[in-house]
Amino acid sequence: MSKTIINTDVAMHSKMEDFKNASVEKQRFLAFGDKVPSFNQSSKYETEEKLSYFTEELRARFGTKGFVQRTTKQGFTFNKKTRKLSIWFGTSFNKINGGGLISHILKDCKQEWFTNMSPGLQACLTRALLERIIKGRITNPRDFVKAYLKSSVRIPEISPGVYYDFFKKTDYYSRRSTPGAMNQILRYAKNPDWVLQNYSKIEIDEYMMLDIVKECKILDVKFDWSWSKARINEEHTKMSRQLRALEFEFIENNTIEYFGDPQLPEGWELINNQKRLFMEGSNQDHCVYSYWGNIEQRNYFILSVPQGKGRVTAAINKTPQWSDTNLIEKNPFTMGQCFGLRNDNCSDDLKASIETKDSIKSWIERPETQKFFKEQANITNVYGEKEQKALVEMAEIGI
Repeated sequence: MSKTIINTDVAMHSKMEDFKNASVEKQRFLAFGDKVPSFNQSSKYETEEKLSYFTEELRARFGTKGFVQRTTKQGFTFNKKTRKLSIWFGTSFNKINGGGLISHILKDCKQEWFTNMSPGLQACLTRALLERIIKGRITNPRDFVKAYLKSSVRIPEISPGVYYDFFKKTDYYSRRSTPGAMNQILRYAKNPDWVLQNYSKIEIDEYMMLDIVKECKILDVKFDWSWSKARINEEHTKMSRQLRALEFEFIENNTIEYFGDPQLPEGWELINNQKRLFMEGSNQDHCVYSYWGNIEQRNYFILSVPQGKGRVTAAINKTPQWSDTNLIEKNPFTMGQCFGLRNDNCSDDLKASIETKDSIKSWIERPETQKFFKEQANITNVYGEKEQKALVEMAEIGI
């Protein structure tokens, strides 16, 4: 059996070695003075039966003398006899896939064709497909796409070649170009191959496109994306009205109690009532009411803001994970959709429209506003419904 370090921070590794070989007095100084930063490194461990890859955090510690504390962060094992892949500690496959470990086993198994594919195609990898690649049952990109479409997407109308060409050429980091988002569009498209071949010709805002997909899910219909922009808008309006009719039939008068004070400017409204949200969608002739389920989770919020003689509806959601890390830490919540009547601009006056969006964005980015939204999300993560209600009541009476 053997253990090999396959990826490490050389400078940090050297500092850790110096710490291990230092005198006890110096070890004490380094450990308690936080002079040796912790770092992650990846390793490979192999026996006759198993092949393991894992990432661990190394941290300098001091007891009676200095030692290195190793904490496993993530890992997986491939059993050479059973040909099965097992992920350690229940870590999700996506986390393993994003940690860089998979590229090492693919290299060892001489299947580097996978890491040479575009990021969009690599994002299609699943645990089952990885097993098949390691076993040598999938040996090239086109067979990989065929297997992915058959096992995960299950849309017979899609040509594997067209799907392959789309993700080979398209910028993966465009929001709608991730496999998960695109597959949702394709599942509810009358013409999935046309969508893949003519994606850049669809003249619809990305938010509206995903809104239409959501409406198709609820109504159980498929959409023809080859229509003109005017026809798409017309059909979107029709579906929105259908959903409002359903909503009117089934709607309940539920209210979400928020913890704390969002300190709203005069005339602004943070909608937390289901019927009020329905009325917002009806008055503005758009599908904001379909987001009530997201609002109940307290990680999605709807603002109604006055604009001239009308109003503007703005969404506040978590900052996307593909954003800059510093931006996510500073502003975990950001402005999403922001539309006026019928999903149009906030105002006919372009300057007024820009000013309205800027004022909403500035308000969202205020530290006290960010704190308010984080508190709502934390309540959901930590407390049940009864505890949430008690916290809200305590806040209202100043406890």
